[in-house]
Amino acid sequence: MKDKKVQLFATIVFIMNLLLAIVSLFDTSIFKHVFLIVSYLVIMFAFLIYIVANTQ
Repeated sequence: MKDKKVQLFATIVFIMNLLLAIVSLFDTSIFKHVFLIVSYLVIMFAFLIYIVANTQ
């Protein structure tokens, strides 16, 4: 069960980094700025879930 949660967390981070790499190809700085904030929030939220899941 824990291994699947770790795998899910790693997958989320990998997808977010992949999306960031794709977005960084575009020059629209406003969109990039908003996407960076959203992606970091998603990563932090996923990390929070990961910590809560491990403490139970």
